[in-house]
Amino acid sequence: MPPAGWTPLKLPESFADSRPFEAGQLAQLLELQNRERQQITQQIQQDAEQQALTSDPEPLLMFASSPHYNAGVVGLAASRLTEKYYAHRS
Repeated sequence: MPPAGWTPLKLPESFADSRPFEAGQLAQLLELQNRERQQITQQIQQDAEQQALTSDPEPLLMFASSPHYNAGVVGLAASRLTEKYYAHRS
C-alpha cells in the first residue's frame, strides 16, 4: 500500500534510497497495475476488432463501442488497432 498522501508527483527521488522496503512495495503495486492495464487494453482491442470487422474485413474506418470500455485505456487499444490496420496504408 502506498504511503498516506502519496501521488506520483509527490514521491521524492531519494525515496528508494531512504525507504527501500516501501519503494519495493510501490514497485510491486505499479507492476500489478500495469499488468492489469495491459490485460484490459488487450480485451478492449480484441472486442473492438471483432465488432469493427464483423461486417467488413477491410474497413476504411473502424468503429466500436461499449459502455464497458475503460476510458483510461480505450485510446491505447485504438492506437494499437490503428497501427495494425492503417499504418501500412498510404
